[in-house]
Amino acid sequence: MKEMNDDELQRWFESKRLQDEPMTEGAKAYSTLFEALAVEPERGLPYDFSARVMQQVKADVKRRNDLRWNLLAVAIFAVILAGIYGIISVVSPKALPSLMVYKWIFLVIPALFIAIQSIDQKLVKMDIFRI
Repeated sequence: MKEMNDDELQRWFESKRLQDEPMTEGAKAYSTLFEALAVEPERGLPYDFSARVMQQVKADVKRRNDLRWNLLAVAIFAVILAGIYGIISVVSPKALPSLMVYKWIFLVIPALFIAIQSIDQKLVKMDIFRI
């Protein structure tokens, strides 16, 4: 049997010529799909199906945007810290060793910021504080 595109397979199956020739793997898969689609579902979709799909899509987009903004805020914070460090190194190089004592505080602050933002967003989504 020769290879056929979807339209040819559709016409071939509709004309019921399956018994004449052996089927290829693609034709078998298409036949299974054609038979499954011929059976109507027992129940239809719920009335709010499209609203649920749209709500899920909007939630996914919002989640991606929230992540982008959080990463942008951390990047800005890191650039500001690097700028401050660079200015101090130019203006007063002797102060750098005393500044390096506090490096962990400067590294923890952005992580704490991200944690607070993510916890806040989860609490808002859960509607815990709704009155």
